[in-house]
Amino acid sequence: MIFGLTVFHLWIDWFILWAIPVVFLFQVSMAINILPEHRWPADPNSKQRDLANVCYGRFCGERAPHTQGLSATRAFWLWMIWWIRVVVIYLPYRLFVLVGDEPQHDLHHRLPKSDWANAKFARATDGPSALVATT
Repeated sequence: MIFGLTVFHLWIDWFILWAIPVVFLFQVSMAINILPEHRWPADPNSKQRDLANVCYGRFCGERAPHTQGLSATRAFWLWMIWWIRVVVIYLPYRLFVLVGDEPQHDLHHRLPKSDWANAKFARATDGPSALVATT
């Protein structure tokens, strides 16, 4: 690789297209992920053991609009606004900030003995108990 980059004078291209995104943008994305994932106790010496109060899942989206009883025009515009928000706000956030299983990473902390590698399915199976576990 080093030989190819040197021979074809691609060091600047490699730096701009690979090094900056991997080194800088990835770190920024991870900071955005990690900082809001855990609620840190106000007292740094606290031995808080209730993990349900320390971490939480992050899920994208919002409720679909309630259009029952509204005119067709009003319902259409509510759905259009909803879809625009999904495509412009939530989809990029989910694809570029909350990558992989990051939104459900809290299950790994809440229920360490659960199938947290398949959190989407484990959360559905565990139901409300997945939200209140303590260790």
